[in-house]
Amino acid sequence: MRQRAAASKYLSLSIGYIALYVLFDWASYVEPVRHTDITPWNPNTGLAMALLLARGERWAPIVALGIFIGGLVTSDSPAPWRVLALASAFLTAVYALGAWGLRWRGFGRPIETPAGAAWFAGVTAATAGLAAAGYVWILVRAGELTPDEVWGSIGRYWIGEFNGIIALTPLLVPLFLKGIPPMLLEGIRRSPREFILQCAGAIAGVGLAFVLAAARDVRLFFPLFVPVTWIALRRGVPGAMLSVSLVQAALVAALALTPGSIPLFDVQFPLLLLGITALFLGALATQHDAVLRQMREQDAALQRAMRFAVAGQLAAALAHELNQPMTALLSYVRASELIAEPLASYDDRLAATLRKAGA
Repeated sequence: MRQRAAASKYLSLSIGYIALYVLFDWASYVEPVRHTDITPWNPNTGLAMALLLARGERWAPIVALGIFIGGLVTSDSPAPWRVLALASAFLTAVYALGAWGLRWRGFGRPIETPAGAAWFAGVTAATAGLAAAGYVWILVRAGELTPDEVWGSIGRYWIGEFNGIIALTPLLVPLFLKGIPPMLLEGIRRSPREFILQCAGAIAGVGLAFVLAAARDVRLFFPLFVPVTWIALRRGVPGAMLSVSLVQAALVAALALTPGSIPLFDVQFPLLLLGITALFLGALATQHDAVLRQMREQDAALQRAMRFAVAGQLAAALAHELNQPMTALLSYVRASELIAEPLASYDDRLAATLRKAGA
């Protein structure tokens, strides 16, 4: 019965993951390089990395299947299925290796410190670079890309993969492990007005993304850092990466839907910079919140210990104060027994009464 339930859960999660992966792949398939999967922003890769990090490398076949189906369905002119299968297997192996490295170092959990954010960013950068180099090499060998396009394609694919993992994986790993992070929920309950203002700031950032697309000026991108920074410092890593993902998605949609706007590849690096900045600020806020929570718990434990100590001192003082008169009273009773011994022949009840009093 348990095996059947586990198999049913595995199947439902696999189907849900593949459907969501294909949806992300389709939504982000904008301005591809020669009908390949080289696009400016790859949130589907962040989803794949989150699954491997949270659930382990045993999910690698499902990840490979998702990459294969995504490349087959979303591309306008997909490569031959053998090329897609080889690329899917290679990319899955690279992502599984990166996830294993993070889990080996103890980072298969939500990011809570700047040191963890730095390690995550470093491993992600190396993983995305290796995936980009191998993927482009496979496409060149298959004739899908020319040798002149190698370096440009590697750079674009590397930043797109790096961006997708940075923005989405830190947000999804806690959801895969234990649901919505408590810091996000507690912050909303404690200060609903601030949450409303932060939502308004995120909406303003989305509107600014469309202004950026219409103005065709990359420099207008940087005011997007203001609401994202505020949310990161108040909501930690989950809130930071949620806001980054929304802003990035809005920016990609705005640039894709605005005729003659800035090419998406021109804003790849600012998008990546926004994601990395939000990650480190969110990690710093999460660490600060964890320290405050630990201090509150320690203070509560200290208060409990002090109450127990005061109660113990009170009990000791009370016992001491009661022991002295009771000891004196017992001495008087014993002395009365000795004095009453000659009178026992007159009335034996006196001696019996004194013995009971002493006992």
